[in-house]
Amino acid sequence: MLSVIVPALNEESCLKACLEAILRGGADEIVVVDGGSDDGSTNVARRYERVRTIGAPRGRALQMNAGAAASSGEFLLFCHADTVLPDGYADAVRQTLADNRVTLGAFRFRLAENRAAYRAIEFGVALRCALLGMPYGDQAFFCRRADFDRVGGFAPPPALEDICFVRAIKRFGTVRILPLPALTSDRAWRENGALRQTLRNYARALRHALAAAPPAGGTRG
Repeated sequence: MLSVIVPALNEESCLKACLEAILRGGADEIVVVDGGSDDGSTNVARRYERVRTIGAPRGRALQMNAGAAASSGEFLLFCHADTVLPDGYADAVRQTLADNRVTLGAFRFRLAENRAAYRAIEFGVALRCALLGMPYGDQAFFCRRADFDRVGGFAPPPALEDICFVRAIKRFGTVRILPLPALTSDRAWRENGALRQTLRNYARALRHALAAAPPAGGTRG
């Protein structure tokens, strides 16, 4: 059984496309976890009989953990509300997790609009995933519930929940990036500028890496 968990906070403009793609793809269970939206996000989610809506404290990690706890699938897929999953995603997830060596999967990153700058960003993400095995949350993580529980779910704020989760779960197996694209809204890059947003993302990851690094000389156990 595949459960798809969608954390949402004021995502009225994006949520319809996200949920309709999930419904088309063949998920067994869909849980939208609202973090206290003051727009029409919950109304959008409640239009669909197969979608269950719950509330949770604001914060993507907290919302995704709440969604996992409220769901019943053996396989879990975490999809941001501004992301549209590809056709056939459910079968691809099941086939990927049939390989016991894989503890985490994600989809290929793709931005919604057709701009040359975006294709360069996508190439950089693909290179990072190939070299470091480090997808980000907007690539729609999926894993077995047993492995999710094994690492304690997503780390709460102020941790970077996606980076922490990948680092924790990849200790127990491999990370596989599927060639199918998860189409992500370009609003952050559009509002902040493609270069500025990309640099902001890398700075965020670098700060986390430096904070998590052990002191010079290592640690003693």
